[in-house]
Amino acid sequence: MVIIRTHRPSHGKRLMFLLLAIACGMAFTTLSSFSWNTASAQAPLEDKIAFAHTDGQIYTMNADGTGLVPLGFGDDPSWSPNGQKIAYAFHPTNETTVINSMNADGTGLAQLTEEFQDFSPAWSPDGTTIAFVSERTDPDFPVGDDLRSTYRVYLMDADGGNERKLLQSGLRTERVPVFSPDGTKIAFVGGSVSPTGASFVVNTSSVRSLKAKPSCSPRRARLRRTPTPRTTL
Repeated sequence: MVIIRTHRPSHGKRLMFLLLAIACGMAFTTLSSFSWNTASAQAPLEDKIAFAHTDGQIYTMNADGTGLVPLGFGDDPSWSPNGQKIAYAFHPTNETTVINSMNADGTGLAQLTEEFQDFSPAWSPDGTTIAFVSERTDPDFPVGDDLRSTYRVYLMDADGGNERKLLQSGLRTERVPVFSPDGTKIAFVGGSVSPTGASFVVNTSSVRSLKAKPSCSPRRARLRRTPTPRTTL
């Protein structure tokens, strides 16, 4: 099962509901009815859900929608593989966003990145690495005498050390990183190779461009994508 979000009008207002759905939308259950829930993530054991609300806080709840618990201010929650920690984006100022981590109960806060514009954390399956997106000036894309700001995927150790770019050059925009189940690849949405944006899978020395829109397999149990020609950066 997967978690999805949708907008529905109610008394002239648009409400956002957090939904639990069988893959490809065969059935769903409403889990949260208060307005404007944003990013959400399911715990590895599928017994808990973390999500961000536009009151600025991250909440957890049981998979059936009960047991709502506020954890503190933040966005983009991501569970560690063992379900003991949550990485998330936090806004210490109006101009900056950092990646923090905390225990699943909201204790043990740790700041992992410096104050740039960092968001979309994603844990590796073994829990040793976190991928995230950062907006920083990049010498690969100069504009006149200025450096153009770009969104790039970075990697770091789970404690915030050993920070490095996923790719050294080639794409202006990289977003929404996700590790493969075995941890050997990272998928992300990128731009500048494809004018409309596309999905990419990073291996050791190449990037494979995929069609941006997935389709359901005949049994609706899996998603499939048709690759376009390989692009090497």
